[in-house]
Amino acid sequence: MKSWLNRLGSRLFFTHFLVATVALLAVGLILIATIAPFQRDFVYARLTDIVLPGVIVARSAPRADLPNPNPPRPGQPDPGILPLERLPAILRDQAVTQEVRLVVVDSADRIVRFDSADALTNAAWSAPLEPAPPNRFAILRRLAAAAGVARGATRLDGENWLYVAAPLRTQQDATSLYLVALTLRPTLSETIRPVVFLQIAALVLLLAFLIALLSAWLSRMVTANLEPVLAGTQAIARGEYNHRVAVGEGALAETAALAAGFNHMAAQVERSRQAQRDFVANVGHDLKTPLTSIQGFAEALADGTAADPSLHVRAVAIIQQESARLAKLVDELLELARLDNDRLHLRPRNVEIGALLDGIVAAYGPHAQAKQITLTWTPPSPEGTQPLVLAADADRLGRVVTNLLDNALAHTPPQGTVALTAQRLVHGDRTGWIEITVHDTGAGIPAADLPFLFERFYQVDKSRSGRRGSGLGLAIVRELVEAHGGRVGVDSAIGSGSRFWVHLPPNPGEDRAGSAPLA
Repeated sequence: MKSWLNRLGSRLFFTHFLVATVALLAVGLILIATIAPFQRDFVYARLTDIVLPGVIVARSAPRADLPNPNPPRPGQPDPGILPLERLPAILRDQAVTQEVRLVVVDSADRIVRFDSADALTNAAWSAPLEPAPPNRFAILRRLAAAAGVARGATRLDGENWLYVAAPLRTQQDATSLYLVALTLRPTLSETIRPVVFLQIAALVLLLAFLIALLSAWLSRMVTANLEPVLAGTQAIARGEYNHRVAVGEGALAETAALAAGFNHMAAQVERSRQAQRDFVANVGHDLKTPLTSIQGFAEALADGTAADPSLHVRAVAIIQQESARLAKLVDELLELARLDNDRLHLRPRNVEIGALLDGIVAAYGPHAQAKQITLTWTPPSPEGTQPLVLAADADRLGRVVTNLLDNALAHTPPQGTVALTAQRLVHGDRTGWIEITVHDTGAGIPAADLPFLFERFYQVDKSRSGRRGSGLGLAIVRELVEAHGGRVGVDSAIGSGSRFWVHLPPNPGEDRAGSAPLA
């Protein structure tokens, strides 16, 4: 048992670790997806900080470097012209200092006029130079667009680059040159390395600690709740059928339900074992009595003791009577064996209930008269010209009624009454079903015995007094009724007799949950 619980704890730990790993991966993916846009925005902001000062310097350069082909009118400021001969040296120094790549692109013909890496000079430029429309959700992009700065990504020299571009002159200037700052686009590992590694290490350590605590706590709780149940199963296996599992207040709901189910099962097993022991004793008694009578009268016939004609007739009658008792007991045992092996084949056909019960009452009339019991039969109420018809196996349904009548006659004292009725239900959730009832005026059944009355081998009278049956008749009734898709029950109280009822659907297959199919 301990090894099994240890394996359970290991499986719980593995499950928790697997769930935690999946959760960690999900958190990592979310973190990466969140960090990457911010990382790009930071790169763009850095490139903008590099480009804008260069543009400002270029726009404020002295005019002495190149003549101005368009001199300003008197009173107007002269914006000046870019000192092209000094630009390469300035940009190279800035590119080295800022660790970026700077290029100058002529927007008129999309040709690169200068490249600090000396790789793209006079090459074509395809990326946009004009700023994209402002995005109200991106503050950095909106500010960059307001300053006339374009940003984006391009592919140069077989590598991916992020760039920022700004015009070197204002719109009133004659030049169309753009200053572009580029840097290699960060890879995924470069994006997450400075931010995620420490977080991952901390999460892994925290997760391992939480998994250890959770697994230890859950394993201890589960094993503590399962140990009594496992001990109970071992006790049942040793034959201690009276063993019950105590359910603590702090138990898990699932283990509490398991313990309750185990206790119910143990009670059922104990009751079944006790009933079987009682059955063996009862069957032994019921077999011994008729066999003794048969053996004694057979010997009397054989040795001539019962040579007198009257004694001869009496001996034969007793032998026949006791043989019939034995045959009935064997028949009940075989019937239950067929039910257990699913070899009960019903042959349903339309059965007229009134005609079927008429025949049964006629057959039981002499027996009831001999016991001084009044047997009454109330036919179903007329339903126009339509008889009360039921789709059922007539023989099996007759067996149900005869078993109920046998039980009623056996427990009804002389001068008592046994009433048989049949009708169609007209209310409730079984409207349209057929109800057959057997009501006797016997002593009644104790309330404690009612839930177990239809169980096999169960008998209300545990004493050895009186004539006893095998305890199988009502169990056979329940099996046959449920095989037809019906229900059976009893209403009884001490001193008020008993009323057994059988509810059967009018057609095969109606409300058949939990019952054997018609075959």
